[in-house]
This record gives sequence, C-alpha cells and structure tokens, in this order.
Amino acid sequence: MAVYDGSVSMEQLREYVLQDSGAQRVSSETLFLSIRHCNLKTTQFPELRFHRSDSIDEVKTRIYHATGTSVSAMKLTLFSSDGMTPLATIPGSTDNEAIGQFMPFNSAIVYVQDTDPYSVSAQGYLEDVSLVHKYKISEDSYAKRENTYVKFKQNKLKEDPSWTLQKEMASRKQQQLGQNADDEKENAKTVVLPIVGARCEVFPGGRRGTVKFVGKVDQIQGNDTWVGIDYDEPVGRNDGTINGKRIFECKGSSFGGFVKPENVTTGDHLEADDLDELLSNNESDDEL
Repeated sequence: MAVYDGSVSMEQLREYVLQDSGAQRVSSETLFLSIRHCNLKTTQFPELRFHRSDSIDEVKTRIYHATGTSVSAMKLTLFSSDGMTPLATIPGSTDNEAIGQFMPFNSAIVYVQDTDPYSVSAQGYLEDVSLVHKYKISEDSYAKRENTYVKFKQNKLKEDPSWTLQKEMASRKQQQLGQNADDEKENAKTVVLPIVGARCEVFPGGRRGTVKFVGKVDQIQGNDTWVGIDYDEPVGRNDGTINGKRIFECKGSSFGGFVKPENVTTGDHLEADDLDELLSNNESDDEL
C-alpha cells in the first residue's frame, strides 16, 4: 500500500487530481446543434452532435430520424442560440455542400419547417395522443362478443368463485413446467445409453475417451442419468470423484468428467497414439 511521504505538497496533489484529463474534449470539427420544429410546440432536441463535414443530406436524414419529417419536405434555417436572429437558409439536397459551409457554431439552432400537410407531426399527434383516432366499441356490442376477457372471467368464476387472474397465471406456468418436464422425459427415452468400456467422443469439443460409468449419481442434484468418461487427455473437470466420493477410476486429475448421455457418441474412436500409428502404417503401405 502506497504511503504519502510528504515530498509533494497537498496543493500540488490537488492540482494533479483536478487537472484537465482531456477526456471531455471534443474536436473543433464537432458541432452541437439544437433542433426546433414548426409543428412541435413543446418538444425540442438540444445539442444533437454533427460534424462540420456532414453533407446537407446527412444532416437532414439525422433530423428526419428525430422529428419524422421527410427529407423532401424539410426546409432548414440556421438561427442564433437565442432563436431570434436568422443566420442562413440551408439549401435543399446537394452533392457537395457540407453543414460547415454555413458557419454554424455550437448551441446554434436549426429550425425545421415541414412543408408536408399530411406529415405525421402536422396534426399534433406526436405531442397530444388524445388527438389520435382510436377504435371504440359500445358496451352492448362488446357484451355480445364471446372471445372477450369479461366472458372468460365470468366463465372462470362460475367454475371457481375464488378464481383470480394471478391464480390463472400461476396455474398456466405450472402446466408449462410440467409439459417441459414431460418433454425432457420423452427425449430421455430416445437417448441410447452407452455401454461401460465403449470408446466414445463427447460433444462439444470432440473430446475422446472411454466410458467408465453410466447411471445416477447421488452427489449430483436431480434424478438424471450421467455418463462418466475417462478422457484420453486432461480435458475433463475432475478425476472421477464427486464431493470426495469416487465414482469411477481414471488416469488422474482433469482426465474425468460427467456428461449427459445425449452428448456422448460411441464407436470406433481411436486414441491419439493408435491413430498416429495407423496413419503411419498407412503411409508406409502407400510407399510400398
């Protein structure tokens, strides 16, 4: 632990801690412009970040994503930061002109005029949701429908006066858990258990070894069947023991592992040394 030895004054230490790290600095080419919109009376977009080299189309596309006004219906005017003095009218789509050519400065305001009378913002829907047309149905018409929550609730209460929506959700969740358990049991029935002593390959990783154990392990929570593998190489997680109890013998630490049967494929999986010898013999035969 470092100890302050007094070689630096507290004032120097304070200046060092509070000095400008440069982390908040931005490029001189970066612009922070506020956006105001003719149809949006209460909504503003302060200090959107732009770059002086951004084309007019890029600026308009950014404003479109913020306001919903299409690029083709957009007229832009640059104002002073107090919104009182117009500084420049930004032209329509151009190939070469960048926003920096109009001499904007940080905190300047871009005023958006939307020329589309059918714009999503034109009728005030974006700020006053009460203006949005909503589907309405009379109580009599709703009562005549069969597939409504009210009818569903009434039927449930007839079956069980103590019924609540919370009970219904809990019951459905329990049914789903039971269905998942049944599916797992059905899948387990289709898995062929390997035979002890068989050569095998374990997924994932293509790890090879020999089956040393097949069955349930009391030290592992649950009622699942496990396959104990003695790997050819130290790619396992144990040495054949679980919580201090040996389940099977293997070569040593990190040579043992317990895996689900569906991840084990048995067959003529040769050990690395045997495979090398077989390949070597084949090469010799080829040369003969």
